[in-house]
Amino acid sequence: MHQTFAHTPGKPGLLCLHGRGTSAMIFDIQLVRLQRVLSPFFNFVFIDAPFESEPGPGVLPVFEGCEPFYSWTPMEAQWYEGIMNEKSLEVVTKELQKHEAAGMEVVGVLAFSQGTRMAAGLLHAQETRERGHKLLDSNEGEVSLRTKFKFGVFLMGSWPPLVLSSTDKEMRRISIPTLHVVGAQDQWRNNGCKLKEEYFNQSNAKFMELQVGHHLPAKDEETLMISEEVLRLWNEAMG
Repeated sequence: MHQTFAHTPGKPGLLCLHGRGTSAMIFDIQLVRLQRVLSPFFNFVFIDAPFESEPGPGVLPVFEGCEPFYSWTPMEAQWYEGIMNEKSLEVVTKELQKHEAAGMEVVGVLAFSQGTRMAAGLLHAQETRERGHKLLDSNEGEVSLRTKFKFGVFLMGSWPPLVLSSTDKEMRRISIPTLHVVGAQDQWRNNGCKLKEEYFNQSNAKFMELQVGHHLPAKDEETLMISEEVLRLWNEAMG
């Protein structure tokens, strides 16, 4: 039986963004080892992407019968398109508003595979807003993006980031502290490397390579390595 980690009042939250062709429920299961270690420190906030899709890589047969599966981009979108869909922004901001209205401070974003594109876009939007620049081509969504992420965790990343405006063709590098975990046997390893190297300030972006494929690590020592880095990012953010 899958262990469910209940939210605890007073603990900060981590927004968890799943990969293409999975779901919040599946990502909850995939992150169970990491949650066991980090649940004393954080609440984990899972959310379904808005677009139904075919199952992602490696989802079947393990999660047979766990439909529907979701994606952060519409099925007809080309993978290299880098504009965040309004529906994706809407489901994320509504979830953040709900938990923050209940008193939970969401301090970090933790994402896997395609979810890292969404996470990078959210961090980029935050820094754009903090510089006093306009976020969108219209005013839609301006008010809802009030969360201040202190750090980001990118697991088996993808690229390019999903940014909010078509004017963001030349992205300024993201300076918010981050951890980037890639798998040495991941067939999309270079995507995670490219995300870190091209879109993040390297002095604030920690790189970690594990001997795994395109999935979360199963070994306790690898889970602990990630957990220690997440806690380092949080402790440094707290000063």
